[in-house]
Order: sequence, then structure tokens, then C-alpha cells
Amino acid sequence: MGKLRLLAATMGLAMSLVLALAVCAVPAFAAPGDATVTVRVEGDTAYCNNINVYLDITPVTDFCAATVTVTYDDTVLDFVSCSDGELSGEPLDVSCTEIVSGELNATIWYGLDGISGSGYLMDVVFHVIGDPCASGLIDIDGTLSDSHMNEITADWVGGSVCVSNPRTVTSYNPAGNPNEFNLGDDVFIQGSGFLPDKDYNVWIVPYDECTQVKEGQDLSDLRGPGMVCTIKTGPDGSISSDKPIWQVPPGDDPDDPQPCTYWEIVVDDGDGIFNGAKDGLDACCCDEWGFHIYPELPTAALFGIGLIGLIGVGGFVGLRRRRAVQTASDS
Repeated sequence: MGKLRLLAATMGLAMSLVLALAVCAVPAFAAPGDATVTVRVEGDTAYCNNINVYLDITPVTDFCAATVTVTYDDTVLDFVSCSDGELSGEPLDVSCTEIVSGELNATIWYGLDGISGSGYLMDVVFHVIGDPCASGLIDIDGTLSDSHMNEITADWVGGSVCVSNPRTVTSYNPAGNPNEFNLGDDVFIQGSGFLPDKDYNVWIVPYDECTQVKEGQDLSDLRGPGMVCTIKTGPDGSISSDKPIWQVPPGDDPDDPQPCTYWEIVVDDGDGIFNGAKDGLDACCCDEWGFHIYPELPTAALFGIGLIGLIGVGGFVGLRRRRAVQTASDS
């Protein structure tokens, strides 16, 4: 009996020792938290300028290293250089290589000590080579690692660059508010950056999934009002319309149906073909709308809605009155 007790005690001690060793073998660190890496574009995106693209990162725990792939539209952007990032005020060493045009691979290193905080992983400089109004996507993907070489889960959010047009066009309603109109409103425009003392044709075209102004577009092929007027620039290349260039249809004529919601204005140099290098567009890019029309219900419809509301209220009051009378009679 004594031998059995001794054996059991010995086995219990051995198992306790194994368990203690197993516990000590588990690394004593907290699981890293999630992070989000986002593209941020800084600088003037006009043709021939340099811009900075930062890869911002939200608060991250125990960051050690990362590998990143940046994919971009090489018809809009040309890679120039990349520089170190920064996390919680501490520098991140960055090494990047453009293997093929349009794809940039980078290795980012902090150290085995790890660091926590927020900042940006790297700064990439691009040269803008796209035509005015052209836009290009910037996609990112990669892997983050902590000081124990475990992966830190992350969301990678890309962005885009729109090549700005030096010729600006802005529409105004009669109250002087830009880009917003109601049915029947007059449309005025202002602009700058055009050739001085030159006649330009003003076109208005709807913007939807079927109709969008594109580079090289024959404007006469687009539906809508089309060319609405000719306007002459001032000695400084500016445009200012003292008189309305167009009136939004009132929407009460069966033969003149309610217009689309989104529209674009093109100031064309006279050849009828959109060319971003010399024409004006009231949007940053060809794939964006310029001004917005808020549809309004006809007066008859508004009167009908009000009448229905009054009937509903009257019916409710009458029902409560009948119930009150019935309750009084029952008592």
C-alpha cells in the first residue's frame, strides 16, 4: 500500500513538472490587435507635378515589419521614389523596388523590439503624367508582422488620383449657390484658365450610367440639350456669364419631361470633341458629375398629399370623438 502511495505521489510530481514547463514555454505577450492601412494622396495633382502618396496605418500593436505591394495606373502616374515611414514618432526603414511598371514592392522594417502606435508605413512620390481629367486607381496589399513574427491582421484600403484640369468651370443657381439647382432654375457659369479673348461653345450633357464625357468624345453624339450657347473669354482667360446659359426644364410640360438628376458642363474650344488638354469640364474627372438637380413634386401632387394628410387627421379626430361619445353614453 505504501509503495502505491509513493508511486502515485511520484507520478503526480512528474505531471506537475511537465505542466509547469509547458506553461513556461508559452510566450508571455498579448495577441496583436487589428490595423487598417489606407492610401492618402497629398499635393497638386495637375499634369507634370509630383505628388506624395502615404500609406497611413491606424493604431497597431507590437509592429515589427511589413511587406507591401502598391499597384497603380502607369498611364496616370510615374514612380519617382519612396522614403521611410514613421510610427509613433519613430522611423521605419523602407526599401522599395519597381519590378514592372505599375507595381511597386516594398519591405518595411522597425525591429524585433516591436513598436505600437499609428503613423504611416511609407511615402511614395509619383510624377503625374495623365491627361487632365484622367483618373487612376492605387491599390495596396501586404502583410504586417509583430516582434514574434506572427501576422497582424489588417485591412488594406486603396485610393485614386484624379488629374486636375487647369481650366475650371463652376455652375451657379440664381441665389449664387454652386452646383445645385431646382426645376426651372436659370444656370450661370464662371471659369478660368482658358485662352484669352476666345469664343468657346458651352455644352450640357446628362451624367448617368449610359452617358459620360470621355476623352476624345464627340459631344454631338451625347443626348441632352447639347450645345446651349457660345461664350467669349476675357483678357485674362476667365469666363463669367451675366446672362443664364440654360434653364433647367420646369418639369410640368408633358413634351419636356423632368430632366436627369446629374449633369456635366463642357466648355469646348469649338471642334466639338472633348480634349482635356484644352477644354473645360465642371468636374474633377470625366467619371464624375458636375451639377445636381433636385426634382420637385408638381403643385397638384403637393396639394394632394396635403389633402390626404388633412383627411387622415380629420378621420382620426372624428374617430376619437365617436369613441368619446360612446364611452360617455355607456357610463
